[in-house]
Amino acid sequence: MAGPQKGRGSGATIKRLLTTAWAPVLSDPLLFISKLKIIDKQGKRVTLTPNAEQIEIVQALEGDKDVLILKGRQIGSSTAVCAWMFWKAYVSTEPITLATMSHKSSSARHLLSIIKAMHDSLPPKFQRSISADNGTEFRFGDTGAGVIAVSAEGKGGLRSFSCNALHISEFAFAENVEELKATAIAALNGGRLVIESTANHWGDGVHKEWIRAEKGEADWNRLFFPWFDHAAYRIAPPLDDEGEPIPLSWRDDEIALAERYELDEAQLLWRRQRIGKLGIEKFRREFPT
Repeated sequence: MAGPQKGRGSGATIKRLLTTAWAPVLSDPLLFISKLKIIDKQGKRVTLTPNAEQIEIVQALEGDKDVLILKGRQIGSSTAVCAWMFWKAYVSTEPITLATMSHKSSSARHLLSIIKAMHDSLPPKFQRSISADNGTEFRFGDTGAGVIAVSAEGKGGLRSFSCNALHISEFAFAENVEELKATAIAALNGGRLVIESTANHWGDGVHKEWIRAEKGEADWNRLFFPWFDHAAYRIAPPLDDEGEPIPLSWRDDEIALAERYELDEAQLLWRRQRIGKLGIEKFRREFPT
């Protein structure tokens, strides 16, 4: 564990910040998150403006149930959960521990790096003294609150610690999900569990949890995000020399899909091009309807 690091910001304390004019921002997770910066897909540092899915995720995390998220690729769900966990650790005046877990150690470390980058992007006066900053732990020096990264592939796994909230990313791809869930619940001791994943196959861990909830055997706040709900998954139809849309021909199955889910041509065109790259089976797995 690294010792306290000097020179990383002003060393502001959360108790002092909570008495400033910024207190309303600190107390509102969505408002706080909208002030953070992240590295986008192009490698640029940009302000995190929550999209519709991210807003719904944060609102669910503030509810009173554990959260089960089934979603398509690249909608920002992991970023939303990481931002909420960073906010939770940042504003806590107690030494709470939040944990982020993935099916591979590299993925878990990547999630923690997102959280570290959020702190480093804050204006200096809002940065805090840090008592731990390494590949598996990030912790504030004044309160002891922090986030740790854990791999689901490790044999010791969750048995070596306890936490106040746990985010398991890509749960459907973990080995022995029943054992993972059991140790997660034991490590939480009543804290918040967040399972977030794309689908893997029929009967995978997420599918089983979803069916259990439908039968009333599990109490989850379930969030499902089909691909067509994501605003970025669109390709504008081509235009002719006069700027008018070029008529496109659609197959019967595409027309039926558009009618069933009220899809427009920009969404159908994105779907067609994505299927051309992935194939229909992988598309259905990566971008569920």
